[in-house]
Amino acid sequence: MARHDQSFQVREADNYRADLPKVQVHLLDGGHFVLDICAGEATERIRAFLDKR
Repeated sequence: MARHDQSFQVREADNYRADLPKVQVHLLDGGHFVLDICAGEATERIRAFLDKR
């Protein structure tokens, strides 16, 4: 999720955590198109997630 997203609120991450106790939620410092702003950080987190599977 992105901290400055106009479509989703940061507090919505708690809903994911409530429904999916093992979920990993990372708040990146970007907007709705987080890959345009935080591509490096997002890519690192995605790769780390996939490497565990």
